[in-house]
Amino acid sequence: MEIKVLPNLSVQGSVRLAGVLDDVRLQRLQELYEMVPSIQCKKSCHECCGAHPWFPIEAVNIKRFMLKYDIRERHAGSLLDMCPYIESDGCLIYPVRPILCRLFGVVRHGDYVADMECPFVSKPERMLSEEESDRILDEVKML
Repeated sequence: MEIKVLPNLSVQGSVRLAGVLDDVRLQRLQELYEMVPSIQCKKSCHECCGAHPWFPIEAVNIKRFMLKYDIRERHAGSLLDMCPYIESDGCLIYPVRPILCRLFGVVRHGDYVADMECPFVSKPERMLSEEESDRILDEVKML
């Protein structure tokens, strides 16, 4: 059995390879985002915008966006705080918001009292089932 390994790359070559792999993973992330039905959040509504962790590939995506638009990195003090990227007129990173933000308002979790339906906007044409959202979350987590 032959085992193929990556060639011995210089640091510069490794960075270039990592960038290419990130591009492939970011393309898949975008495809997964497109599987989520969309709702249009109201500009001044921040009811569900708590701080929460991002998956590693989402951090890459958000960091690239912030560099492109010269947005300073911010941090929440705890998971009980509001998302640090929320300002009075909306979310600074809305175009690249994480999957957990995208799922809020479009997922029906059975009989849970705290399911993810948004009470402030109209329902999307289709709600995701718990199984569908779990499958998407699992794939984003693995990227």
